[in-house]
Amino acid sequence: TATGSVKVYKTGDQVSLDEKGNIYFEGRKDDQVKIAGYRIELHEIESVIMEHPLVRQAVVMLHDNDTISAFIISKTENSEKVLQEIKNHTRSSLPYWMVPRQFLLMDVFPTTRHGKVDREKLRDQFRGTAANHSQSSLREKLLDAFSSVLGVQVTSIHDDFFRLGGDSIRAIQLINLIRHKTGITLPVSLLFSSPVIEVMEKFIAENAPAHGNIPEVKTDRTNSSIKPVSEMQRQVFIDHELAPQSLRYNLTTIWHFGLLPDARKIQHALNRIVERHEVLRTAFLWHQGHPAAIVHEKAEVEITTRTIEPHENITEIAASFAQPFELKKPPVIRALLLNTGNQRSALIIDKHHIAFDGLSEEALIRDFILLYEGNELPEPAIGFYDYVQWQGQQSESERKNQEKFWTGYLKDLRREPSLPIDFKRPAEPSGQGACISELMDNEATAKLLDFAHTHDTTPFSILLALYCMVIRQASGREDIPVITYTSGRPFDFLNDTIGMFVHTLPVRLNTHDAGTFSDLIKQVKASLGNILQHQDYPFRKIVKYTHGNLNPIATPLFNVAISY
Repeated sequence: TATGSVKVYKTGDQVSLDEKGNIYFEGRKDDQVKIAGYRIELHEIESVIMEHPLVRQAVVMLHDNDTISAFIISKTENSEKVLQEIKNHTRSSLPYWMVPRQFLLMDVFPTTRHGKVDREKLRDQFRGTAANHSQSSLREKLLDAFSSVLGVQVTSIHDDFFRLGGDSIRAIQLINLIRHKTGITLPVSLLFSSPVIEVMEKFIAENAPAHGNIPEVKTDRTNSSIKPVSEMQRQVFIDHELAPQSLRYNLTTIWHFGLLPDARKIQHALNRIVERHEVLRTAFLWHQGHPAAIVHEKAEVEITTRTIEPHENITEIAASFAQPFELKKPPVIRALLLNTGNQRSALIIDKHHIAFDGLSEEALIRDFILLYEGNELPEPAIGFYDYVQWQGQQSESERKNQEKFWTGYLKDLRREPSLPIDFKRPAEPSGQGACISELMDNEATAKLLDFAHTHDTTPFSILLALYCMVIRQASGREDIPVITYTSGRPFDFLNDTIGMFVHTLPVRLNTHDAGTFSDLIKQVKASLGNILQHQDYPFRKIVKYTHGNLNPIATPLFNVAISY
């Protein structure tokens, strides 16, 4: 007080005062935390956990590394089954950012001399639990692999891979990184069904003798030799040969510059990129009856410059700039620099899909910015054709295993859903069609993420399930075949290499067997786990061994696809 005659204690309680002078207890100030931009009331999490009938008492705390932990006293025995029930209840009741990353069952809580829960000792309990994670060399490797792929510090063997931001692409990268670190290959289905280190560690311990090390990827810098093409390159090349004037595989992008750039620097950067990435200076041709690649030692990028008038449309200019490529004459990239006036400009880059995929575009942009600014870049860890050659070293037993899976997986599959169409299918494919775009707003995206975390799966799995329901509604068919794609880059260092890595994968879902949408999601998870485990088998061989020679005018096996 002003006179100093009365002692005042700061309790840390947060209250509100109404007009009549009544004070309402709102909670403790230290219960309010902010994680990843979300303001979280820890006592709200405690209240949700306490709603479970098996919970006697719960304390939720935030640790120094922004990890939320829940300490629980159960009304029954402390079993894994009880703990899992409490976890499931919490996950279904809270948005994913509020779900604790660690749940600990305890017999009693430590208390202070005043009888309150001793939170500092609980923190010690957390640190002790976390410290136990590093006792095993294998566990350390798994924790490090999780952290590396997800880009966050993972400290608990109970952390859910997908709840921490994992998806199907990162799942493949994780499996290959674990194989690189431990010499052991985890089944993709295991990661999808039990995405926690605790289960993986047990599997590895029980199955280690049966698995081998990842083969070394050997580099071959002999540019004059004939290189093998990837499966997707093979298909693109054949399609191009059938319709060499088609623009179906042209990838045209527009880069806008705030200031007028230096044309000489642009030329240097693009030529250096072609020099770094062998696939861009490759000639594609027939060799002994098969598509093949010959890497040239040098290839110059053609850059055209022009000034445009105010009434001209850059998008229309880009569309007219795209022209057919002669694949036997590298490079498969060209550029047009536009001066749009007012010290602004745009760079239009036209590329052929035989050398580019989505992640290649990201690598191209990264390289261009660094090289334009005068930096020198090291050579990629391995060249595109080094990886293609390594990928072709599949053992005979593994090839047979994958072939057996796909013949069984697609057995008795009818080719396509009977979708209602407006026009008769043309005698020859044109590659033309309309594009209808619809963006999900932030609220819908947040709901999708929350729904995916609630069902312990990825947003893609939810979207694939929804997509199949739409196809079922439109076609009246319950056995739904869909095409999807994977990045084809099982190792993160391949993200810096430009090339056509993408894989085509068939997905088959039977909506008749799914009584509820939750059942369909489970079927999607299981199906994706299985096909990703066998994704290295060439799509053309899947078609050959399951359905023989089909109509070349139509897409084989499937006429609907989803890409995420």
